[in-house]
Amino acid sequence: MSVAAQLIKLGILASVFLTVLGMGLAATWNDATYLMRKPALLARSVLSMFVLMPIICVSAALFFHLPPAVKVALVALSISPVPPLLPQKELTAGGHGAYAISLVAIAAVLSIVYVPLTTSLFADWFNQCTGPNARRPSSRLCHHRNLRTVD
Repeated sequence: MSVAAQLIKLGILASVFLTVLGMGLAATWNDATYLMRKPALLARSVLSMFVLMPIICVSAALFFHLPPAVKVALVALSISPVPPLLPQKELTAGGHGAYAISLVAIAAVLSIVYVPLTTSLFADWFNQCTGPNARRPSSRLCHHRNLRTVD
């Protein structure tokens, strides 16, 4: 990877980190527990993030003739809990800023169980998409990221 690509990747990671850090520093306990006081909204939010999005993405991956790498990336992104990170845009649209903060906090806690569980459920499908003739990441990359390759 070129130096420019590495710098762009580092910049994006730093941006996301600083955004979440800034949200956390500005948040109050009331903000973090906002969704806990609104169980119907919490249920809809969790259902849409953790159930509906993966179903839609898996359906799209199965229905459309996409390259295997795109299918895996689509499903992997759908199971990664990524709620809205910019409460200011939410406020401009008429939303409640505490919603985004609370959703980030709850998604972080739920993802401890959710991501490994859904990854293991999709493991066979991922292996089929990356079958014996698929391009594999280098062993150095796999070792660096604690990934396993299936031979």
